[in-house]
Amino acid sequence: MHPIVLLLLVDLVIVAPLTGWLANQKGRSPSGWFVAAAIAGPLALLAVGLAPTLWSVEEARRLDRRCPRCDSRVSSLARICSSCDMELPAASEPAAPSVTTAPAPKVGAQPVAPRARAAAAETIAPSVQPPAPRPANPEPPAVRPVETRAVAATPAADVADEPTGNDLADRRGVANIASGVFAGGVSELGAGYRYLISTSPTMLYISGPIDVAPTRIVFQAPRSTVDASHFEGDLVIVAESPIGKKRQLVFRGIAGADAAKVESLLARQAEPEAAPEPTPEPTPEPAPVAAPKATPRAAPRTATTPVRRARRTSKSSG
Repeated sequence: MHPIVLLLLVDLVIVAPLTGWLANQKGRSPSGWFVAAAIAGPLALLAVGLAPTLWSVEEARRLDRRCPRCDSRVSSLARICSSCDMELPAASEPAAPSVTTAPAPKVGAQPVAPRARAAAAETIAPSVQPPAPRPANPEPPAVRPVETRAVAATPAADVADEPTGNDLADRRGVANIASGVFAGGVSELGAGYRYLISTSPTMLYISGPIDVAPTRIVFQAPRSTVDASHFEGDLVIVAESPIGKKRQLVFRGIAGADAAKVESLLARQAEPEAAPEPTPEPTPEPAPVAAPKATPRAAPRTATTPVRRARRTSKSSG
């Protein structure tokens, strides 16, 4: 048999199926890599072996979600199986931890005798001795003079600006804008886990992981220090942490909104609301002043006395 034909048969029987299986394990297209292995031979097998596993496959392995028809691993966000094109049911949430309760006492149990209880208390309780009596006139301890130095008082931090808790549910006015798989940045976040991106009028919050503790805040920064950008579907956030250091966070697989929309939402700074103008109080009008009443003047008296005297004089003379 010709050597070329023998190599082609080896590629089709061994290399190509092995390459397709390895590609399926890493979340790649098995049919495409099968054809590539049939043409390129062991080079395709080497290439798919060195290729990294997709984060969706790693997440599916972690959540152990499988297709009910072909029993292949699928992502927690996938709706259609990539192997058999079957519509997948909704991903089930992790089961709540079981709470074990203490067994109830049996009905009809014999009560413990009071004497037995007293004996057990005496054996268990430690011996208590009364405190030693104090002396009648205790001598006061010697007091050494201590030098005092004036220390400049430092202004106290504003308690209202500090976070009151580490739970997103305790914050007011918080809106969830998107979620993404963390790819790199601060050490408080785990790579490969999906986190929730939320904002308030003045702060940016990163909480999660979603499947473990969706409301636990792992990173927060003032919105005035946030600078966001996107590149090929990835979201890059640069923000200043509460201790004053610049931190960079990279998210992939943005869900809930595309990376461009999230960038525009983060770019909007919180503008302080304008204080309402005070309404001028109406000026009270002065009360009308009543005109003073005119006091009637007494009529001038006429000189009647001399006339009467004249009349009396004329009568006496007549």
